[in-house]
Amino acid sequence: MVDAFRAGDTPLSSPGLAPRTTVTLVEAYEEALRIAARPEQAAVVAEMHAIFEGRTGHFGPDDAWFEARSRAFWDDALTRQGFAERVAPEMPAGARAWRFGTAHRGLFHVVRDSRTGEAPLLLADVWSGAELVVDEVDPASRDAIHAAVAPFDGRVVARETPLSLGLLPGAVFHPAEALLAMGLVLDAGKKGKLATHDFLDALLRMERALRTLSRVKPAYAYRPEALHARG
Repeated sequence: MVDAFRAGDTPLSSPGLAPRTTVTLVEAYEEALRIAARPEQAAVVAEMHAIFEGRTGHFGPDDAWFEARSRAFWDDALTRQGFAERVAPEMPAGARAWRFGTAHRGLFHVVRDSRTGEAPLLLADVWSGAELVVDEVDPASRDAIHAAVAPFDGRVVARETPLSLGLLPGAVFHPAEALLAMGLVLDAGKKGKLATHDFLDALLRMERALRTLSRVKPAYAYRPEALHARG
């Protein structure tokens, strides 16, 4: 699974060199994935992958959307499953400043500011009602965000010093054709008082169903009854 989205091989600090005090979120993310690529982490990574698939559905290398779902897995592994915190002692201080363990997961859309078009972005979470000013977004995610019609499932991580918020690169962009059906699912999830992860994991199963089942219409894949189904 690490090979599906491999980080660079160059660490943020090396013997004899002073560690950098400030690193970007993407650099911290890649540092954690570099550690995950070590042979001794293979069993841990496999277990985290199985847990993620159990909640959101199976995906494999033959799927056209394998890389996108792999990035979503790493977002989950580093935050909800606690891998970044587990390996924090092996990461340089600049990377540890990013608090992966307290990431905010939401169903976001961008409140666009026509005066800038660049960072920071104001993200509105239609699930919780929170609004977050995000300073760091990788270029691929930024392009996808501005092209998105439906809300996307993403995780925002905070850095304490200097204070900054960043969007992890594994956001899942729900298809435009599912927008109307998602509204009904959103209402049902709120009325049912689902926990955030339970609701958003259910949406990931629905997104997978729409991708994998032939001739399935968005209104069938994205429906309130599917909130409690397992992939």
